[in-house]
Amino acid sequence: GLVEEAQAVLSGILKDRKEALGADHPDTLGTMALLAGVLSNAGSHKKARELRQSVLDARLTALGPASEETLLAKADFASSLVDTGDAGRAVELAREVVASWGELKGPGSREALVSRAFLGRVLDSSGDPAGGLEELRAASEGIDALSGPSSQDATDAKNDLASVLYSSGDYAAAATVLEGLVSSLEASFGPSHPDSLEAASFLAEALECLGGPEPLARARDLHARALAERKRCLGSGNPLTLESASGLADVLCALGQPGDLERAARLGAWVLAERERLLGPDDLLTSEAAAGLGEALELLGGTKNLEKAQEYHIRAMLGRGQKLGASHAVTLDSASALADVLSRLGGPHNFEKARMLHARTLACRERDLGPVHPAVLESVSGLAFCLTRLGFPSEAAALYRRALDCREKALGPENPKTLASMAGLADALSRAGELEEPRALISRILELRVRLFGPEDPDAVWARECLERLDGPR
Repeated sequence: GLVEEAQAVLSGILKDRKEALGADHPDTLGTMALLAGVLSNAGSHKKARELRQSVLDARLTALGPASEETLLAKADFASSLVDTGDAGRAVELAREVVASWGELKGPGSREALVSRAFLGRVLDSSGDPAGGLEELRAASEGIDALSGPSSQDATDAKNDLASVLYSSGDYAAAATVLEGLVSSLEASFGPSHPDSLEAASFLAEALECLGGPEPLARARDLHARALAERKRCLGSGNPLTLESASGLADVLCALGQPGDLERAARLGAWVLAERERLLGPDDLLTSEAAAGLGEALELLGGTKNLEKAQEYHIRAMLGRGQKLGASHAVTLDSASALADVLSRLGGPHNFEKARMLHARTLACRERDLGPVHPAVLESVSGLAFCLTRLGFPSEAAALYRRALDCREKALGPENPKTLASMAGLADALSRAGELEEPRALISRILELRVRLFGPEDPDAVWARECLERLDGPR
């Protein structure tokens, strides 16, 4: 993790080798490639691209386009093209690399298969996830047959395949791939091996996104095991240990039981203290930990916890804004979370502050993500809630209707978020003096909640009570 020290050492070696051996000597080019890799990992993508371009040009001049060293340099340069936003050209180079390895060593060779997996990643980055999945599946199957399912190449290919599935929202398919990977790694190396724990942690993330009692319980157990093993082997302050603790806290929040939430808050406080001690108060991971603790405290509820959650969300929002900008997606996530806490605290002053936060977040998200993105609809709903409480029910009803229409089309009428939009619309309309449409909406909510979750479901009870109030004057 000593990135700056590594850059300094490699820069010194590169300078010495250029002076002693020349800029195009193989040893000089090797050091240049290593330095480019360190720079890329540190986020200095433009400098890494310049170095990799120099290495590739030198390899082409000295060795020609079909040498192994040239193909490796071409793949590295394609990675930098992706990092600097030139994905179209990166796809062209990645295809050239696949074809060249096929001609040089055969299409079933390790090099050709690994390069197909690389092409899959590049295609996904270029906006072609279907093409990326096709290449990654073919590469994964070929590498399994060639090297075995627990080889490093097979592990990398399956992780890449699962990552594309995960980013595409196909959490079930990602979990299936990762279940197989975890089984292979544990059979070969044992459940405590670092690769096994890394795969198990990724599987837990996919299961958490999949949702439901059973996937969440398994995700909890996977994170808890990884946390115990990493804490034992690496220590309580190791970044991987803290990553497992943070993942476990997230799942406990999703499970939502009082005991789970209390444990999540304790884990969140520990992660925040360790990251602040190791990284300082301004690091992005420290801000992430503050946001996680704020979420756990918000879910625990009660005025004292909500006031603490407000403090942590403010801290996360300011920290992320300073590092990433006020309009960055994660900064907006913190602003939205803060607005939600303010709404729960209640009172005209808090509702007005929440309204301003939601309005600004909505404008930024809509500009960057379009009008129907799930995050945009969260902002729409949050703003509508504030407007309802501030005495503007007609304006709130228009927003709730927008969220309901979009969610019904995207998620279906039985999704909890669709039902939440339906309930918000009914509330806003009833506050605006309407009776018939709110009654019809709440009747629909009651019917769905009873059918899906039974008559004692809390939202079903709420809907029944609302109908009784609406029908009372009659």
